[in-house]
Amino acid sequence: MTGQPLPSSRRDRRRPAERSLALPVLIVLAATPLLALASSPWLPARVASHYTAGVPDASSPVAVLVLIIVVVGVVPVLGWLALGRMLTLTPAVDAISFVALMSYAVIGVAGLTFGVLVANLGVPTWSQARSPQWAQPTLAATIGAGFLVSVLVAWCWMRRQAVESRTVQPGAATHVADDAHVVWMGQAHNRRLLLFTGLGVIVALCIAWWSTSPAALVTAALLMIASLGSRTEAIFDGRFLRARIGIIGPWRTIPVADITDAEVVHVSPAAWFGYGLRWRGREQAFVVRTGPGLRVQLRNRLSLVMSLDDPATGVQLIRRSIDTGRPHPGVP
Repeated sequence: MTGQPLPSSRRDRRRPAERSLALPVLIVLAATPLLALASSPWLPARVASHYTAGVPDASSPVAVLVLIIVVVGVVPVLGWLALGRMLTLTPAVDAISFVALMSYAVIGVAGLTFGVLVANLGVPTWSQARSPQWAQPTLAATIGAGFLVSVLVAWCWMRRQAVESRTVQPGAATHVADDAHVVWMGQAHNRRLLLFTGLGVIVALCIAWWSTSPAALVTAALLMIASLGSRTEAIFDGRFLRARIGIIGPWRTIPVADITDAEVVHVSPAAWFGYGLRWRGREQAFVVRTGPGLRVQLRNRLSLVMSLDDPATGVQLIRRSIDTGRPHPGVP
């Protein structure tokens, strides 16, 4: 991290990336008051908040516990975002910050759920609260899984930042000295879809917690799968077109020799009957929002359509590589 202010154009390119990392942390923290609210009819006025040898020895209003968890989590997130607007934070710093903040958010939600709520449900007074035997192992497993998932997401994000660092900006072409790296990269985001599906997951989990309904758990799982359709990426290096949907989805690699044509098209979820990975006849699509997209026709008569913010540059490069029969390093 340097102490120099970011140029305006660079700040604008980095802000969306940092916001995209902070948003999942805030969504997880938002589950804390929702879980407490869903459980409040079955909780005493004060809940047991500390145990010694399995016996409660301290109590607190559940609202105070929720406030502490949320404030202690939100303040560092806001500070991180503010610091990113003023200084040049390296991808490693952003990734470490994300892992630390997400781990805290998971600890806060899991601690409130398995350390406080389950022990106080249905008891008349906090002194009668008892933690079930399965609560502690479940708490440890949840925290461990949250940490591992946050590390995986941070690692994938750092890899994507390494790719972006070789381009002038997403959607623009650049010449690479060794002629073996990225020529063009396009992206498309739908942060509203990610936000709404994330909130839907939280609400569904709260309903499942309150009613023990398997349908609510299935709904939460389906919404988590749907959230994968909030982002697409495409990378063309003159030799291969690599495309994927989702933050950590697998890459589909297409050799340029298998491509017969490329064109800019209008992509609409209505035309594809939804978001995410879609099929229509011999066409496959990565749909994240309404707007411009890239369509590549393959020699096996299949085609791939995907939402991208600036597909025109990619079409130009792909067509030049097809016409010349060799990798094209950039646009003059």
